[in-house]
Order: sequence, then structure tokens, then C-alpha cells
Amino acid sequence: MVVNDDSVGTWFIDAIANFCAEREMLLDLVIEGQEYMAQQLRDGSVQGAVTTQAEAGTGMPLDQAGAHVLPARLLTGVL
Repeated sequence: MVVNDDSVGTWFIDAIANFCAEREMLLDLVIEGQEYMAQQLRDGSVQGAVTTQAEAGTGMPLDQAGAHVLPARLLTGVL
């Protein structure tokens, strides 16, 4: 999953920690700038992203996540 550094530094870790702990699951996080996230989703190097982009790419669902109801691109089955 790709997440920008601002989200990791402020809210993402707290938001995802219980989810992962309850499922005994680890996430492989890629910390990247907003401008590179869509390409990583398209080329398959990540399976999901937390982003501020309001529109999902072709074939990708868009879900809202986080305490501030931020738009997030999450592929089915990732979360």
C-alpha cells in the first residue's frame, strides 16, 4: 500500500494499527509523494493507496477512510 509521508506522520498509523492487530496482518507500506501514487497502482507495484485525489482510476474503487473522511483508493480485499 502506498501512503504519503504526511499521512504516515499524522494519522495513518493510528488509524490502521488496530485493524492490522485484530487480523494479525502486516502491511507493506511504500511512502511516496502524491504525484507517483496513481502510476504505482496502474503498474501493479502496489495494491492500494491512501490519497487525497477525489477520483479513482479506471477499474479502481474509491472508499473514504480516516478520521477526517479523506478519499482513499483501496482495491477490494486490501482493507
